[in-house]
Amino acid sequence: MKLQLSLDFGRLDDAISILTDTHPYVDIIELGTPLLFREGLSALTTIKERYPEIDVLADLKIIDGGCYESGLAFEAGADFVTVLGAASDRTIEAAIETAEKFKKKIVVDLIGVKQTKQRIQQIDHTNADYVCLHTAMDDSKDKSIPVDDLAVAKTAATHIGIAIAGGINIHNILKILPHHPDIIVVGSGITQQPDKALAAMEIRKVMNGQQ
Repeated sequence: MKLQLSLDFGRLDDAISILTDTHPYVDIIELGTPLLFREGLSALTTIKERYPEIDVLADLKIIDGGCYESGLAFEAGADFVTVLGAASDRTIEAAIETAEKFKKKIVVDLIGVKQTKQRIQQIDHTNADYVCLHTAMDDSKDKSIPVDDLAVAKTAATHIGIAIAGGINIHNILKILPHHPDIIVVGSGITQQPDKALAAMEIRKVMNGQQ
């Protein structure tokens, strides 16, 4: 299992400060949609230059222009780009084709998708690399992390990897681990903690079975 650190808010300097303390525990650095809105795609270049050994994900949540928009992110240094599962099949396919040209990866984010199992089965027939089960930030007070969807996803996917995101922290991660997702995405469970390095280290230990 890989740990993806979601850096959503603040400025690029804040992201760099957090990574200074947490990067030894992280497999994927996510520059979230709000941060990319604020700082632009050049933030991807800055982070990739600082941490060339760590994969960088651009959470663009592409809904159209799959080829062009994913290409911009890959050119800026992204290793992964997100496309919405609600996008058309052609948009998803265009992003995948672009990723293949760059030798990079596509994550299809299922945020807002109702027929999770059906959509995963459809995406499983593409060359996408991962699907992400994602509890929306605006829904996080009313919905828990999608553990039930994770169990379904593991049976629906034959080759595509599974990521899970939304409100994950040291207190609820044990509900997720028995289902063995490929990527666990943690944001505020690390970035909003008083000791961010300690929070990242504790989550990493639990993921490694060192409780």
